[in-house]
Amino acid sequence: MFLELLLLASLAACVYWRYWALAGYWTSIGVPQPRYATFLFGNSAFTSLDYLGDRTHYNSLSVKQYKEFEGAPYYGTYAFGVTPAPVLVVRDLDIVRNVYGEGKNTN
Repeated sequence: MFLELLLLASLAACVYWRYWALAGYWTSIGVPQPRYATFLFGNSAFTSLDYLGDRTHYNSLSVKQYKEFEGAPYYGTYAFGVTPAPVLVVRDLDIVRNVYGEGKNTN
């Protein structure tokens, strides 16, 4: 019985550590990110506990997070689930044009 509880506690600790180790991805490469994150839900507006609990509309949460990084050309956030998924939000239109290749001669 004790061995099973020890194994279960070890597994839970490993899963918890894995989530928080991956939650520092944007900081490790120098991209600004929100300081708050919720275990298993992340910190993107789509996975916010306020949105999932029908307390706040997704759009207002997204605008709040967008305004938090005013002046930054981009910022990183996370959509948690089975594994944390880094999400890059690009605010600078020049970067968007560069990514989509607008204005380039494709001939």
